[in-house]
Amino acid sequence: MKCVKGKRWTWGARFETPELCCQARPPWSDLPACVTDSKGDFTDKFYIDMSSDIYKCAQNCDIASGLPCMGSPPEWYMQRFDTVEDCCNKRDWLDADRCIVNTFHASGEWYVDLTLNERNGQCVMDCAVGGQSCGGLKEQSTVGYATSRECCAYLSSVEPGDCSL
Repeated sequence: MKCVKGKRWTWGARFETPELCCQARPPWSDLPACVTDSKGDFTDKFYIDMSSDIYKCAQNCDIASGLPCMGSPPEWYMQRFDTVEDCCNKRDWLDADRCIVNTFHASGEWYVDLTLNERNGQCVMDCAVGGQSCGGLKEQSTVGYATSRECCAYLSSVEPGDCSL
């Protein structure tokens, strides 16, 4: 839950401070996290990152700090954990070891994203956020290339100018 001064919530109430607003939150939500998010601060806690098909956790800290910092959770009700291990071990469907590696790692390798360039593919960089060439974190099973030129050699049917972002 993120409270903004003067913003009307679905139940119609308005609050003057984040603390008062967050006290009216559903009982299963995290009061300190609500207040922190509402003030635009960070908790440094971890949450399950559901933004891609890469199983990983993200840390509630400034994105400019690099991985694993991904800012505040996109939804106020997301559970937060003190450690990445607690976060990665929370769900049965998460491979905890792979989750921890994904949380802290982006190889910087180039890989082919076949969803781009009218499904002909383009080479993008393995990275979590930012940059024109960033394609997000690549799947563990996806082949990585050291340079965009090596990646583009794989896409021989794509014009060189259309090969990479």
